[in-house]
Amino acid sequence: MLTNAFFKTRTDGKELSNSSMVGRSSETEFTVSLWGFPSGLTQTYGQGIYTINGSFYNTNNPGGVFQIFILPGGGVKVLTGAGGVGGQLILGDADSPIEMNKWFHLMLVLENNTLNIFVNGQDKTSLATVTGTISTMPSLLTGAYKNYMLGYFNNATYSWQGSLVNVAQWDSDKSSDISTIYNGGQPGDLTSLSPKNWWKLTDGSLVDSGSEADDAVAIATLPTVVATNVNSNSNPGTSSGMTTANLVNSDLTRSIPYSSYSMVFDGTADYISASGPIVTSGALSFSCWFKTSDTTNNQVIWNSIDSTTAKSFLRITGTALRLKIIDGLGGSNNIDNTVTTADGNWHHIAFTTDGLTTTDGVIVYLDGAPLGTTGTLSNTGFASTTKNQIGSYAPNTWNFNGSLSNPAFFNKVLSQDEILTIYNGGVPNSISSLSPVSWWSLAGDSYYNGNDWICPDLGSASNNGTSDGMGGTELVGNGPGSTANGIATSMDIPANLKGNAPNSSKNAFSVNMTEIDRVSGSGNVPG
Repeated sequence: MLTNAFFKTRTDGKELSNSSMVGRSSETEFTVSLWGFPSGLTQTYGQGIYTINGSFYNTNNPGGVFQIFILPGGGVKVLTGAGGVGGQLILGDADSPIEMNKWFHLMLVLENNTLNIFVNGQDKTSLATVTGTISTMPSLLTGAYKNYMLGYFNNATYSWQGSLVNVAQWDSDKSSDISTIYNGGQPGDLTSLSPKNWWKLTDGSLVDSGSEADDAVAIATLPTVVATNVNSNSNPGTSSGMTTANLVNSDLTRSIPYSSYSMVFDGTADYISASGPIVTSGALSFSCWFKTSDTTNNQVIWNSIDSTTAKSFLRITGTALRLKIIDGLGGSNNIDNTVTTADGNWHHIAFTTDGLTTTDGVIVYLDGAPLGTTGTLSNTGFASTTKNQIGSYAPNTWNFNGSLSNPAFFNKVLSQDEILTIYNGGVPNSISSLSPVSWWSLAGDSYYNGNDWICPDLGSASNNGTSDGMGGTELVGNGPGSTANGIATSMDIPANLKGNAPNSSKNAFSVNMTEIDRVSGSGNVPG
């Protein structure tokens, strides 16, 4: 999207002084989110993009600091302090994706005396180094020097050189909302998250769109407004010698989903079971698309079962995502992450494991990106099972309440590139080239036999899935990455499906048949 960005030069900045603002009252929880574009990172000390400054070094008149600097190599430095005591967090250049002349998103969360850092939607806290004592937010004193500034740090030399937009603050921990705030790499509407302060800086004004309504004032002159494409995933470009006459109709085509359909699970009694694949040793990967708006109930996407006893499973509950793997000796291995997925949108989930006790050998991916918490198996292998269930926990509880599409198993550790191939920018494509052991599209190749849905296994194992508790209306024209699909009303097969299309004749179609019904060889075909 096109927006305007402030602070084109280092001498511009914004100072705020309203005492009602968050970040000035010793909060134990505090979140700040901002988008930046560095065009000059020259100072070894760093360029100050965000500053709360309250006479920190005067212990007889204690105030505090909360200052964010971007280092020359793209690293991040955060200084905190209150009452003359402070600490700092450093995210090194090698662990930070921030680059010159590229947009980035930065979010910092202070919870009691712990500081968490997110860059471009990813939790980088475990990679950061903390020294000293991370303090609660400073309670600033009246008249503290330049006590609240964006894009400025006391003097021009160390101030921000570049652009800055969509600075938002909360007096709470917003870690669980990072996916919504990052929004796939483009600033989105934060209204639903109720920010206390939100300076969009996109329309030539310094209006605070948050609940505090604390409009800013420019330190000197209003910073330069420039049009730029705010996107952390690309380099913005500027034309030269061009006008609107250079615009022509595009011949680009959008990526068409492999399937535009999915199956709806009612959250009560619906699930699909298959006799395999049964994996007790070696590598294992799982992939599935899901959509739900249920923020309350336990919902199982996949569960392996020994007779009627639940073993390993993948479950979401509100903002909690748990992968439990029961290893070969019965050890229980939980990998827990905090994510926001019950938002009514399609998401892709995957996990990989080598089946060994490799440190961090279990990785969970959401929408193509690895999540922050990994796992290490206590013992090699996996518990013996007899079947898999999609959409419920054995024998029939924790049912999924929403839509599922394209669950698949692989007998290898998928690489991140292969995970991204499956994710495909949010539009599922054929995964046959990745050689899945089992793959149920839950789409047009599934058919209802009058009692159950039969879901053909498109992988190599031929483990067809069979529904339970489903009545024949669950296949819908709503799949990941698809739009404007239609479903029939008061129509059936074969009455309304005809083998008759323009410029064709003598066509035929099958009813309730799959590829296993096809035969060949002597005696099976004429001649």
